[in-house]
Amino acid sequence: MKRKRHSEEQTIAILKEHEAGVKTADLCRKHGISEQTFYNWKAKYGGLEVAKRLRGLESESAPKAHPRNFTVGDYIDGPCLMALFLNVGGPEFSE
Repeated sequence: MKRKRHSEEQTIAILKEHEAGVKTADLCRKHGISEQTFYNWKAKYGGLEVAKRLRGLESESAPKAHPRNFTVGDYIDGPCLMALFLNVGGPEFSE
């Protein structure tokens, strides 16, 4: 399989240049690609920047670890945890 000359990020940067108003022929000459390659990239990577941004937002909002990897201490605050492990407390327990 042939090695790619441009990374995904470079391809997206070239497409952004085109969106900024640079003519296709000038852009292709500058980066050493054919117009057909440019249009193939545009078809393939055209909406990719938005998709990457959405994936980034999803990963930020997703929990960092699977819930079964948490301990009891991750869910219960100090006084409750103390009451559980010391077997102290009940309705009359107060700080």
